[in-house]
Amino acid sequence: MMIALLTENPWIIIFVLWVAFCVSMIRLHFVEKRKRTAFQKIRSIEHAEGVSKLYLEVEDACGQFVQVKLRDAETDKDFPVLLNNKILTPAILLPEGKFLLDFQVKIRDDVTGWAKKLERKNCPVEVYLGRDFKLVFNAQTQQIYQEELPLAQKES
Repeated sequence: MMIALLTENPWIIIFVLWVAFCVSMIRLHFVEKRKRTAFQKIRSIEHAEGVSKLYLEVEDACGQFVQVKLRDAETDKDFPVLLNNKILTPAILLPEGKFLLDFQVKIRDDVTGWAKKLERKNCPVEVYLGRDFKLVFNAQTQQIYQEELPLAQKES
């Protein structure tokens, strides 16, 4: 019955494909609009004076921070993680205050490419107005420390 309907009216196939195309274009428009507004908000927050950057670095290994969560140290409420739009030097944009950073580190072996995730870590982070900081995770000793970046290393 369906085959007979399609052979008598082949325009139905074109109509269904056209409707699917229009729905996907409308969805794409809304997704792009949402991304554009999010990037504009991040840019405006980044250029505001009350925001500092917290760079994340893995020392003595090739790795990255994954599943990063922030909590306010005083109220213990979740804080949104806003990343700057940089690929080579990603940083978390933070206002002044004390935070608890909950994260996991994924370390990749240079020779085999095998990746392993280490257990979740918590560390207190203290951010001051107008200063940029670096949070360093040493893969050999599994120690975490925070250091202030000198003015020469800050990005413009």
